[in-house]
Amino acid sequence: MMNFATSSARPVEEALPDYECHQDNQREITQKDIEAVAEFIEYRLLKERGVLSKAAVHARELFADAMADQIDSLAGNSDSTGPEHIGLLAIHDAVEAGFEIQEAARNAIAHIAEEHFEEFSAEARCWGWLE
Repeated sequence: MMNFATSSARPVEEALPDYECHQDNQREITQKDIEAVAEFIEYRLLKERGVLSKAAVHARELFADAMADQIDSLAGNSDSTGPEHIGLLAIHDAVEAGFEIQEAARNAIAHIAEEHFEEFSAEARCWGWLE
């Protein structure tokens, strides 16, 4: 009686997604990748309404912290705080205050995308925001 060894290898159809994921994790993260994840965070996660996904909740928590840091940094070396600076600027030049807040928000999102890339890249890839 002959005894044939069976292969423990998985079929290609099953192994390919794991291999592709491994290859994705091995490649170098580029500025373009970070920008794509930032767009995913801004246009997908932060705009979700209703029942939020776990990723959206996490993105919003990170965004709140990053925005607080950004607003605080707007005062620069002046004696005022970030919120005070924005408030005074809004009184004198509302448009400029709006531009500063918008820039702070974009900087906050860029910071999240760079510092938390691994947390959001897989979902961004699933949604087609990242190649």
